[in-house]
Amino acid sequence: MEQAIRAMEPARTWSVGSPVFVDQTQNDVTAEEDTPTRVVGGVLQIHSAHPPWNQKLDRETDMRDLADVEYVVAQLETLSRQHACEIALELDGSYVGRVSAGVQDRLMTEGLIGQWCRKLGI
Repeated sequence: MEQAIRAMEPARTWSVGSPVFVDQTQNDVTAEEDTPTRVVGGVLQIHSAHPPWNQKLDRETDMRDLADVEYVVAQLETLSRQHACEIALELDGSYVGRVSAGVQDRLMTEGLIGQWCRKLGI
């Protein structure tokens, strides 16, 4: 995962910045039998489309952010296919879908990416 995330950096000109590799343990233990959650992956910063910023986010910037997300997802599809693994994706801490064996789930294609494309009229 680390190698894949780091390889994305020079691949394109990013809207905000290239993905950053993350390997951290979240100490979200709520019961004695719980164990901390380890998160390994990447973080891609994009412009906020939530109020009050959504009215200030121009179409060109929104399209560049979408292109960045689509590029990252395509790279994760390749990684998932090559390693027969499942990769979960989040946006602002909310689960938005997964890539499994190189294929995006319906939540990604119709939800996150599909909704974004419809909003942009593409």
